[in-house]
Amino acid sequence: MKLHIIDIEVPCAASPEVTFDILQDADGWKNWSAASKSYLEVEGSPTADGVGAIRRFGTGPFMSKEEVVAHEAPTHFAYILHKGIPVKDYRADVIINPVGTGCTITWRSTFHRKYPLTGTSTRAFLKYFLRDTARRLARAAEARAGLAA
Repeated sequence: MKLHIIDIEVPCAASPEVTFDILQDADGWKNWSAASKSYLEVEGSPTADGVGAIRRFGTGPFMSKEEVVAHEAPTHFAYILHKGIPVKDYRADVIINPVGTGCTITWRSTFHRKYPLTGTSTRAFLKYFLRDTARRLARAAEARAGLAA
């Protein structure tokens, strides 16, 4: 079965520290992302939003369930999907690379299709959704840092 890979790269004028802080805060996602609901279901380690944390995000009746598998502030955050979209083996790694006084957000997702003939359409949806999420993250970090226009 084909492994689908999505790579998104978005520039951000805010520091990696500010950007990572917003990314890792599950409760705060409802304030800047497309999700109208976001919360931490189970705390992780060494911080509440750290490794092992179970995060829930959604809009309307749709809710996803993710588990944090890497929390290396301020440069690497990763999660796996337990519930939400019809895929198998979903993993996303968000790398925040310092660039001058700002950073670049790289969001890499991998998955296998769950049902025949759904890989391409799921990949197209996720590419759009993840690019939008990365752009919203950059805008939220820039606003918090006082850099938004």
